[in-house]
Amino acid sequence: MENVEAAAGAAMFSPETSNMLIILSLAINVILLFAFAYLYATRRQEEQVTQLENSVRKLTNNVKILEKRLEEKNPRVVHTLPDMKPFGMGADERNAAAEESEPDENDEYAELWAEFVSEYNLLAASMNVPRAMEACEKFVYDHGARMMTYSGGTTFIPAIEVGESNYWAWKIPDTKNIYAMVPNPMRPCDKVVYESGGLKLLFEMDYNGGVFRKYIVERPAILAGGNEWQVQHQGELKLEK
Repeated sequence: MENVEAAAGAAMFSPETSNMLIILSLAINVILLFAFAYLYATRRQEEQVTQLENSVRKLTNNVKILEKRLEEKNPRVVHTLPDMKPFGMGADERNAAAEESEPDENDEYAELWAEFVSEYNLLAASMNVPRAMEACEKFVYDHGARMMTYSGGTTFIPAIEVGESNYWAWKIPDTKNIYAMVPNPMRPCDKVVYESGGLKLLFEMDYNGGVFRKYIVERPAILAGGNEWQVQHQGELKLEK
C-alpha cells in the first residue's frame, strides 16, 4: 500500500507535470497583466473623453456668453428702443438747454454742429432718470458718433461700450475728418477727469474742484481726426452739480 501511495505522489509531481503547471501559471499571469493594462488604458481613455466633453461644454458656454454680449452691444438693439427724448422735460427746460448751445459766430462749423449740441444738452440734462444708459446708446447710434477714451497727449482710443467711453466724437457733415467732441454725460467731472482725463485739454470751463454731474456744452471741442487727434478749437463747458 505504501508503495502505491509513493508511486502516486511521484506521478503528481513528475517533471512534465511541473513544467506544464509553471507554463500555465505564466500564461495566466500574462493574461491578467494584459487585462489589467487594457482596463487601465480604457479607464484613462474614459477620463480623457470626460475631460474633453467638459472642455467642449465650457467652450460652448463661453461662446453663448460672448454671443449674448455681442447682441447686447449690437446697435440694432439700441435702434429699436422707443424715442426717449426729451425725457419728460418741460418746454421751458428744453428751450433753456437749446439756448445754451447757440452757434458761435466765430466758429466756421457752428451752424453745422448746433443741432447736434442742442440734442446733446437735452440728453445731458436727464442723466438722473431710469434707462439713461439706453438713451445714451441711442443718441450715439442715431448720430453715428465715435465713442472714445482718452489716453494722454492728444491720443484717443476707440471704446466698445458707451459706459466705458470718455468722449463722443461726431463727424461734422461736409468736412474731411473734422469732429465735434463732447464729454460722456454719464461720467461726472472731478479733479482726476479734469486734470488727466482730457477735459482740461478739450474745454474751457470754470472748474475749481469738487464733483459735477451735469454738463452744458456751449461749444464743442473741434478736432481733426486721425491717429493723433489735433485740437483745432477748444470747446466751452458749463458745469452743474
